Amino acid sequence: MLRVNQNNYKILTPDGFSPFDGIQKIEKDFYQHIIFDDGTEIKVSIRHTFGKDKRLSKDIKIGDFIDDKQVLYNELVNEKISLYDPINVQLNNLYISNGVISHNCEFLGSVDTLISPAKIKTIPYMTALESSGGLDVFERPVKGKNYVCTVDVARGIQKDYSAFIIFDVSQMPYRIVAKFRSNEVRPLLFPHNIERACKAYNRANILVEVNDLGAQISDGLHFELEYDHVMMTTQKGRAGQILGAGFSGRGSQLGVRMTKQVKKIGCANIKTIIESDKLIVNDFNIVEEMSTFTRVHNSFKAEEGCNDDLMTCLILFGWVSNQRYFKELTNVDVRSKLYEEQEKIIDQDMAPFGFIDDGTPEEEQDTIDEYGQRWSPVVVRRGES
Repeated sequence: MLRVNQNNYKILTPDGFSPFDGIQKIEKDFYQHIIFDDGTEIKVSIRHTFGKDKRLSKDIKIGDFIDDKQVLYNELVNEKISLYDPINVQLNNLYISNGVISHNCEFLGSVDTLISPAKIKTIPYMTALESSGGLDVFERPVKGKNYVCTVDVARGIQKDYSAFIIFDVSQMPYRIVAKFRSNEVRPLLFPHNIERACKAYNRANILVEVNDLGAQISDGLHFELEYDHVMMTTQKGRAGQILGAGFSGRGSQLGVRMTKQVKKIGCANIKTIIESDKLIVNDFNIVEEMSTFTRVHNSFKAEEGCNDDLMTCLILFGWVSNQRYFKELTNVDVRSKLYEEQEKIIDQDMAPFGFIDDGTPEEEQDTIDEYGQRWSPVVVRRGES
């Protein structure tokens, strides 16, 4: 959750008081507890950085000095906590917390993040219009618009998050209008949360990742709650899974299985969509997950101690955005739109071809009429009749 600094408060930094964009609130299942020799203490995430040398909290040892304070205690505590952090402090992204310099107020990201770190820093986000029970609403439903919801399912044991994102796909750029994220909702109840939100958004089409417990969610939506807009896929051999609207025989299932092929295509597509400004993200938690979603061998996943549930929803959307059924459903072809824009850029960058002069006077050149007849000018010389 992000609270924007609308009153223009300033925060103490090593160079004086500085403006900042706002305060983010993050829920963590564990934290680093550090106590200093002057009696002060601080509770931070394991990736919180201190001082101008950007030392990670989890790497600080007992006896180390941080800004003239000696560390007497530094332990990982497995306990839920709400952490607060100022965002985008204007003076060097440094601020003073409990007497020590902290450097944890901008999206630094890894050089190996799926989305370019330079792009992550420029993505705007907003405070939700409504927040309740894990659901954040950024734009209210509009009659006649098309919405798509992608769902990632967790076990509901407070380690991973169950999440879904609702997209406005009526036109480009697409927009994230709502998102749900909770590590407490049980799989048995999760279909009700999805149905309630998607019904409000003009009975949005739903795509569920069916790995692990996901099949239970898609079946619950379709058979128990009788929600008739659950998208299905069909296995087509080497072509992989193909998106559809209804059962079409053998190999069909409600939802999509996250395979290496689906993830690879989804990652490539969502990277292109976001970096070309074809998706308005709106949500701070999604931007936060982007900054820790990094390359591991030939794939991507969240860094240690971080989550990627919302990123999984984005990857599903990236995969579905280039499926034929999605194009027919929304009447929007992402690839064609991007190609048209690229073509315009190329045309604008090319120099004009110009004209060729062969030395022949313009009035003496032959012309061909609409019937293919060649006409040549008649030259009458003096003395001829």
